[in-house]
Parts: sequence; C-alpha cells; structure tokens
Amino acid sequence: TLDTESVCVYKKPNKPALIQLQIIQENLFSYIILIEVCHLPHPDEHTFKLIQRLFEYLFESSKNIYIWGSINELEKVSKFNLFSLDQIYLSNNINLQNRFKNYWHEHHPHQSTLLSTNNDISCICEQCLDIQLNNPWSLQDAVAYQLHKLLDKRYTCSTFDIATSSTNIPSLQQYTRAPYDNILFDDDQEQRTSPQQRTILLNERQRELSNERQRKLSNERQWELSNTTTTLEQISDDENIPQTPQINLSHTIHSSNNPTNLAPLTIDEKRKIHNRSCTLKQRKKLYRHEFIRRGIDNRFSISQIKQILRAHKINFLAINKATSSTTNRTSLYIGIENRTLLSQAEHATRHLFTTAHYNEFRYQQRELHSNNYRHHHRSHK
Repeated sequence: TLDTESVCVYKKPNKPALIQLQIIQENLFSYIILIEVCHLPHPDEHTFKLIQRLFEYLFESSKNIYIWGSINELEKVSKFNLFSLDQIYLSNNINLQNRFKNYWHEHHPHQSTLLSTNNDISCICEQCLDIQLNNPWSLQDAVAYQLHKLLDKRYTCSTFDIATSSTNIPSLQQYTRAPYDNILFDDDQEQRTSPQQRTILLNERQRELSNERQRKLSNERQWELSNTTTTLEQISDDENIPQTPQINLSHTIHSSNNPTNLAPLTIDEKRKIHNRSCTLKQRKKLYRHEFIRRGIDNRFSISQIKQILRAHKINFLAINKATSSTTNRTSLYIGIENRTLLSQAEHATRHLFTTAHYNEFRYQQRELHSNNYRHHHRSHK
C-alpha cells in the first residue's frame, strides 16, 4: 500500500514531505517504511541509491500497489529523483477508492421505507448518506460505515517536513500519528488509548443513520447532531426564523390506547409545536436545491462565508455548517433558489473554504484593515 503526506505552504502549493509504504508479504507479515523526502541523503551517497533501487523493485509490472485514490499523486514527488514519472505506471496500481464506491453501490441499494415493517430504518445507500453520485468516498467515511471504527485524521496537517531526530521529540508526538492514521481502534484497545482514539460503536452509528433517515422521511431539514461535541450555527435566512427547542411531551403521553390518558396540550406547548412546524417547512423550502462542500475549514464564520459567496456572485437562500462527531470534518450546506444554477455554484466554490483559502482570506483582511487605518490616520493629520 502507498500514501503520501504534504505540508501546507502559505499562498503556495502544498510541499511534498513524506512517502508511506506498507510492504505486505505472502505470510501477511508487513513492513512500514517512511521516506522523508525533505531529508534525503545526497544523490551520490549509497543510501540514496538504495532508495532508488527500492522503488525500482516496487514499480515492477508484477507488483500490486494499493492506493486510496490515483497513483498520479506520486508525480509531485518525482522531482526528488527517487523514481521517474514512467516508473510509477509500470506496476499494477489498484485504486481502492473507486472499487469501494462500486462495492457500496452494489451491496447497499436503496431500501424503500414502504417495505419496512417497523420504525428501525437503517438504509445506508449513498443517497441516504448524502454522498453524491460523482463524489468519491473519503477513507475515514469508508472505515466508519464499513468497519464501524474511527480513523483519526486530525493530524494529517502536521509538520511532516521535520526530521525524526532526538531534538524533535516533542513535535514527533504529533508527527508519528499521521503515518499510522490507518490504524483502527476497537473496544479492547479503549482502555489503553486516549479518548480521541475511541472506537465508533456500532449502535451509535446505527442511531445516527436512523436519525438521518427519519429526518429525510419527514422532509425536515434539521441540523441536529449526536450527543457528542459538535458545532452547529444557524445561518442566512434561518436567522430570521424563530428557533424553538425540542418539546418533550413524555409527561403527557401514557402507554395506553385510552384517549382519557392523554393530557391536553397547554397553549404554550401548542404555540411551540406550531412555531416548530413553520420553521421546518421554511427550512425545507430554503434547502430544496442544495449542494454540500465537505471538509471546509471550521474557522470560517457564517458572516465570512456569506461575504465570500456574495463576492463570487452566488445567490444563496440559506447556508449552514455542521461538524460531524464521527469524522470531525465540517461540512457546508448551501441552499440555492434556482436548481439550474446548482452546477455553476458548485464549480465556482470548488476551491473555496479550504485551510489555504482561510489563510489567504485572513491575510487579505489584515491588509485591508491596515490600509484603512493608515488612510484614516493620514486624513486626521
């Protein structure tokens, strides 16, 4: 198996930093090899020649290389002269990301609710999981839904270009996390791992799927996440909609078919139910035509997102962002009035709201404030 890691460079393309290899032998015993391309030996040294020979061996036509995505991500690493562009296409490169999408589509067709005999609805087709037809699966989502385990990706933006020397021991605590981000954590490991490494329990996943499916069935766009710490902001036109809390009527309903056991609703409870119904109907209308930007930088505020969308002439009805408790990724939901403009809006925002975009946006904001301050200061002299 093969993967690469890069480091973010402000206002520049990401810099390749690490090549991760897992060599699996016939007896299933495997080696993990980490190659720090920012700290390679001199090309004339014997060690450099050995690394080149390693890649010659790996890229033979008889070798299978499994990768989550396309092998062409190695093209940006070829500048270090460890291998050539032609070499990386000699081996039998297997894109597991494409295979998994086909596998999920084949083994998890849509389950019609009309065939369900109870309220335990757990359809996990791509449509019900909000995974669009042309969108690939992320590795952490695939692991979460297929294996019901947590793939911690929070440290994949670490400083991979630091050297693994004894002087960098504090930094290595984070550095060593991402090369092993394919390690999964299960129940018997929970006692000796940190809380951030806990397993996604199957019953928690089923509850989330059931809640999400129930929301679709009732045509209610509710941005309510699980009991863990998640981030949710009400935005755009939703700000003008009165928000009402969930109403707990458990004290008025009893387990009996006798109507006399049902306590009458108070005027306040009726008002809350009416307001909630109006809110859900309004949200359904606002998000009737929507597209989703997954994996955005959570530091973008709602007002900043609105400002950026307006600057790109994207007419939105409502926007919302939410952070998943299972993958820790933030998704941005954008409601568009005109369905025919969905593709255009998706294309215009494909590079927006990333970490690199946030850094650039903050830089522009600081420059603007600095220029305004200097202009104001000169005008009062």
